[in-house]
Amino acid sequence: MPLQTANAKTSDEISLIRKNYPNNYLIFYSDVDGEKMWCPDCVRIEGIVKDTFNSETAEGTIVYVGLQHEWKSPSNLFRREFGISSVPTIVKLQDGTELGKLEDGEITKESLGKFVNV
Repeated sequence: MPLQTANAKTSDEISLIRKNYPNNYLIFYSDVDGEKMWCPDCVRIEGIVKDTFNSETAEGTIVYVGLQHEWKSPSNLFRREFGISSVPTIVKLQDGTELGKLEDGEITKESLGKFVNV
């Protein structure tokens, strides 16, 4: 399935993500700053994510967490609402509930393939 993008900047919009994508993989990336994402690890796994979700039946939705200064704030909505402590992070949802997550350095082609096919 092709990747989708969900735009969310408020608590209400974040709540809609769980509602609109209840059985999905949420891929949390840094925002694009200029021409590319400000997070080098997000840039590093972008191709792996595209390849995995374009070749698998799993549905993936990209969610951008903000510019660097927004992400670094302890009050960042994605930190609070999804318990994310680093980007990139991939969260598996079933019926809107988190079943698991892969964070930052854990994300490789092999680990993501296993995570998506579990």
